[in-house]
Amino acid sequence: MTTKDDRPVPGRHNMYHAIHRGLRLGHARLLERIGATDFADPTAAAATVAAVREFLALARGHLDSEETFIHPAVEARDPSATAHAHEGHEDHERAFDELAGLLDAIAAAPDAGRTAAGQALYARYARFAADDLHHMDGEETVLLGAMHRLFSDDELRGIEGRIVSAADPAKMMGYLRLIVPAISPPERLGMLAAMRAAMPAAAFAAVMDGAVHATLAPEEAAAIAMALAQPAAA
Repeated sequence: MTTKDDRPVPGRHNMYHAIHRGLRLGHARLLERIGATDFADPTAAAATVAAVREFLALARGHLDSEETFIHPAVEARDPSATAHAHEGHEDHERAFDELAGLLDAIAAAPDAGRTAAGQALYARYARFAADDLHHMDGEETVLLGAMHRLFSDDELRGIEGRIVSAADPAKMMGYLRLIVPAISPPERLGMLAAMRAAMPAAAFAAVMDGAVHATLAPEEAAAIAMALAQPAAA
């Protein structure tokens, strides 16, 4: 069973590290964007609504992957270890439904009503973001600590690999567009080098175009391309 002694072990595999950094970046960007949108402008309002819908699809997909791959594996070895995470996911599902309703309200509102609808969206999204940040912290401490007790790193990588293999390519590109700018340059290079080794050349070229050059400053993207072009150390 999960105990207060379940703490993440430094240096062990952490499947939450990159994706949670990406999701935190997504929250920060959306809070800024929603707050700065002139919802009286129908074009600006529609663009922000589309951006929020896109991010929420990624957030829901991440939750679904945890429920499908991570929680059942953990529960098979310790049925009590995911109780808190399940409660957080139930709250998230309610938030997704409420946010979808607010987005629909903005899309349907007359010109005079969109500003108030946009303010309601900002307030609800801010609460959702705060709850999600707290939830991710719990996963990275309590749940990850239990996972380190219950699984070897190879087993954790196997679970992570099944998540990646099951992901829709378009959605995976969406995650990568968040992750690439959210992690440090050494982490970014290590992740991309591993992906290049595991992917067909054409698929990796699409990642470089869609997730590296599309999200990083030109000099940062060029530095990655140059580093990846260097022969591996013996």
